[in-house]
Amino acid sequence: MGEAQLARTLRFRALHHYRRADWSAAENGERFGPVADPHSHDWSVTVTVRGPIDPYGFVVDLAALDALLK
Repeated sequence: MGEAQLARTLRFRALHHYRRADWSAAENGERFGPVADPHSHDWSVTVTVRGPIDPYGFVVDLAALDALLK
């Protein structure tokens, strides 16, 4: 039946900060500057699945793929 590919793009925001647990908040701020405070970054990831088309016309179970990507 041939091959197909499907791409899913996920977008998410991740929060992090730089710090050492053995330093005080003041020392972390002094050493790392503004990134010692929690801040976020926006990310985008594209996952592509490729393979043979099954008898139902799909290359992957969409619900299973979406559950895996959560």
